[in-house]
Amino acid sequence: WAMDINFNKLRLTVLHHLLLKAEILSGAELKFIRQFLNMTTTEFGNIFEVSHVSVLNWEKGVNQIASTTDIYLRLYVLDQLRVKDKEFRTFYSNITHTKLAKPKAEKPSPLLIDIHEELKTA
Repeated sequence: WAMDINFNKLRLTVLHHLLLKAEILSGAELKFIRQFLNMTTTEFGNIFEVSHVSVLNWEKGVNQIASTTDIYLRLYVLDQLRVKDKEFRTFYSNITHTKLAKPKAEKPSPLLIDIHEELKTA
């Protein structure tokens, strides 16, 4: 007697669950995703503009992946899976890791309040 397990379907199911989990991906989960995508640490790092050493450190748990990189990684995997949702496609095509990681160069406009005017109406 032998169990008939479709390992490709099992791997895809695990991947979908990882993409939907609420917490930042762990090192083992990142390694699973990288191997699922059949990438070296260098290829994986190039996508997220980090070195292969950074990828290894994530996978070993030495460093945690940044939240922005985690989000971009999930979007990247969804793109690789060829998700068909038009809204997702539009969003994903306009976003890059650099845009997520860097704050806007513009300074917010200051909020001007005339405290004397506010006190008159109180």
